[in-house]
Amino acid sequence: MNWLGSDYSLMTQAVDRTVAAQKVISTNIANVDTPGYKAKRLVFGDVLNSEMKMSLQRHTTINTSGTVVEQSTSMRNDGNGVDIDLEMSELSRNQIEYEALVEQLNRKFSGIQSVIRGGR
Repeated sequence: MNWLGSDYSLMTQAVDRTVAAQKVISTNIANVDTPGYKAKRLVFGDVLNSEMKMSLQRHTTINTSGTVVEQSTSMRNDGNGVDIDLEMSELSRNQIEYEALVEQLNRKFSGIQSVIRGGR
């Protein structure tokens, strides 16, 4: 049995997911002026069931890295599909989620530290 508890594992996986999402969002923002670049989204295979994948594939391409390339969203004449307002809001949302998860992990470790010190 994991002495840190199952919630620790879930929180660390969620932190890893926010870090991966941050990389994808940052790449989208960095390519806002790249002609022909299509925005990407991070997907999680265990969350998407086969029906969702089928309907998603009609409008997107899922690659092996867990990102979705949006094919139907060309925002400009040069074929670039990055909506900077959407990316910035996703960046903010992801950052808030990350900070909340890290705060929860800090509280968990503070509680463990308190137990080790005998409640002091």
